Amino acid sequence: MAIGGPSGHAETVIPRLLVAVVVTGALLLRPELLTDLEHSRRAWIVSVGIVLASAIVRRLVARRSVAAAPWVAAGVTLGLFAVIAAPSFRNRTLHEDFPVVLAQDVVPTPTGTVPAPPTTAPAPVPSSGPSGTPFATRSSTAVPAPTAAGPSPTLAAPPTATRPPVPSPSRSAAPTAVRLSSGQLSGLGGHHAAGTVSLYRVGKDLVLRFEDVDISGGAQPSVHLVPPGQQRPDGGVDLGALKAEHGSFSYPVPASVDPGASWTVLVWCDPYAVPIGSADLA
Repeated sequence: MAIGGPSGHAETVIPRLLVAVVVTGALLLRPELLTDLEHSRRAWIVSVGIVLASAIVRRLVARRSVAAAPWVAAGVTLGLFAVIAAPSFRNRTLHEDFPVVLAQDVVPTPTGTVPAPPTTAPAPVPSSGPSGTPFATRSSTAVPAPTAAGPSPTLAAPPTATRPPVPSPSRSAAPTAVRLSSGQLSGLGGHHAAGTVSLYRVGKDLVLRFEDVDISGGAQPSVHLVPPGQQRPDGGVDLGALKAEHGSFSYPVPASVDPGASWTVLVWCDPYAVPIGSADLA
């Protein structure tokens, strides 16, 4: 079969058209892929590598089957592109509970003692009846007659009931947290990022909290504390991988970080070395 004929031309164009449609659709859905290509040297290297790998596979397959070579090359191109672009379509959601109580939400414990219930004095018993005859004294306890051998016995007071202590009301026994600084996330380099990032003091520890964030996906994104306004992780503090693209979650901050200094929270794409979003804490 001649490659230059109508059938050979179709067998070459259709695989290329398929690749073009898939790549164009992905770029329309995730424009940050094209932005990364414009600003990242690593993204250019990866793209060139995909093209070279596709060309090499096509030549190797063409030695055995000219008709199958374009389709195999298209499959290699789409497979490598899917591996690279798939993280941009990541849509993880995580809602971590904040295991502390904010200082302004703490209810003060009331002080003082619980007043005793009022007591009612017993009604006096008249000493005589209507005819002047004295009433006999009634008692629920029999009193033995005095003897000459000893003094008259005394009656023991009946035991009084005691009220159990009332616990002091409080909202939570969890430690309190004090917000030191916070900032709003914004996207960088064509990426989308929104939400609030706050730095808290919890006892002697520092906690960085992402609250109701919405961040576009990226390849292996990570979180860093960097000097104010910086858009690279150089000289900053690496807090680890981004836990999710949506939701609320926390990171422990090393004790070496000065909470009084100005910091910028940076979400960074490691493979392509481009920023995704940042928030200036103030």
